[in-house]
Order: sequence, then C-alpha cells, then structure tokens
Amino acid sequence: MLPAYQVNYQGEERVFSMTQLAAMFLTDLKQIAEAGIGAPVHDVVISVPPIYTDRQRHALINAAQIAGLNPVRLINESAAAALLYGITRGRELPEPDKDPRHVVFLDMGNSCTTVSVVAFTQEKAVVSCTTRHQAPRPATLAAHWQWQTHSAR
Repeated sequence: MLPAYQVNYQGEERVFSMTQLAAMFLTDLKQIAEAGIGAPVHDVVISVPPIYTDRQRHALINAAQIAGLNPVRLINESAAAALLYGITRGRELPEPDKDPRHVVFLDMGNSCTTVSVVAFTQEKAVVSCTTRHQAPRPATLAAHWQWQTHSAR
C-alpha cells in the first residue's frame, strides 16, 4: 500500500493518499494550462524518475485520470530528454545504414544521478544502457566545490 499523508486541508486535518495528492496537483496544473492557452487540456505525457516502481507509475496514471487527464504515456526522464534531442537533431543524425551517434544523457537529481547512453540514427533511438547512482544533495556539492576552490589556492 502506498503511504498516506496527514495534511491541513481547508483548515481541517485530513489524510490523503499519494494518489489523491498527486491528483490535486495535476488538477491545479491542468487548470493553469487551460487558463494559459484558453483551450481544454486532455492528453498528457508525464516523465518520471527511472526509479519509480510499477506501483508508483500506476498510482500516477490513476491520479492523472482522477484529474480529468488522459495519460497517453509515462516516460522515464532520461528517455524524455533523449526524445527531445532526437526531434531537434533529426537531420544531423546518421542515416539508418550508418553507424549510430551515441549520446550520453546525465540527469543529476536531488538525491541520485542517472546516466543513459542512447544510440541515434535518423530513424530510431535505442537506449544502450542506463544506470543510477546515489548522488550528494546540491548543498553537499556546493560545499565540495567551495572546498576545491579554496584548497587549490
């Protein structure tokens, strides 16, 4: 079972599931988008960290449906970055009968770093490998770089 959270909602202590909280958030985002573009929003593609379990992914799909959205696809964050790269670089990529161009995608999140290698041609993208490692939080990185800068003097 996914965890539940006690929150103060409209001046009252209430307990909500993660799915309910995500649905509330997605409903707000949907309303903001609709107000911004002046048209209804129905379909949504949601990127998620690669560490999300099947259970977490299904909960997010349910939350999108509760929010009145049609979740067309859930896609890993690194796959989303690779997709954007492939779309914007399409003509620069090798032809299908040539050796693919290998591109590394680095996602430095708050608590982990994900590295994916994707092989591109003009017709397809193939994820060669993906790995995830625990990474220090930004404050730890900042302290490290400050120490490196001062110790190098």
